[in-house]
Amino acid sequence: MADPAQLADIIGADDFTIVLVRVTSDGADQQPQLCEVLATGSVKDFEEVQKFEVTAFAVSLHCQAAGVGAQVLREIKWLVASDANGPRLRNITAKNAALIHGLGLSGSATTIPLQGIDLNRQKDIMAGVKIRTPEEEIHDTAKSKLVLLAIRELGNEAYYQRRGFSTAWSGTVPVGMWDCRKECTMGYMEMDVDYTI
Repeated sequence: MADPAQLADIIGADDFTIVLVRVTSDGADQQPQLCEVLATGSVKDFEEVQKFEVTAFAVSLHCQAAGVGAQVLREIKWLVASDANGPRLRNITAKNAALIHGLGLSGSATTIPLQGIDLNRQKDIMAGVKIRTPEEEIHDTAKSKLVLLAIRELGNEAYYQRRGFSTAWSGTVPVGMWDCRKECTMGYMEMDVDYTI
């Protein structure tokens, strides 16, 4: 999971991946500073329809049941929530983004610097320059929709239902599809993402 190539292969030009990392420091001024990947969530942006699909989701084995998966979902919801200007994600550009500097992935064969946006710093920046939108404009704005596919027999469907998703439809996945060894039930799940001030 800590292989940067795996992270890069998942996302496309208009899509994004949330990477939750733990930064380790040995006390020295090590450059780049190493970090460990705890969880990731990749999202495809369908642009015109304000629909976003969670296409990949993973939590490191030693972080299971520690809440890091739920944290990744909260960050995804924050990014896709819409205000009068549309989803936040589309308003973050290279010019106004809090970029990451000096971090590299630990556990990979070579140390490759991470490139991306520091979401915690970005939230602070956006909170500082926030323009209050009249309440009626917020209510008239089209809501973003977050969707994903879950396998009922793995418990994924129940996990996402506890986090606010609802199952829109379900169907049978035949043996062999997605390397399934037996027939299972796939659920198409969705959630309307409200803008939060």
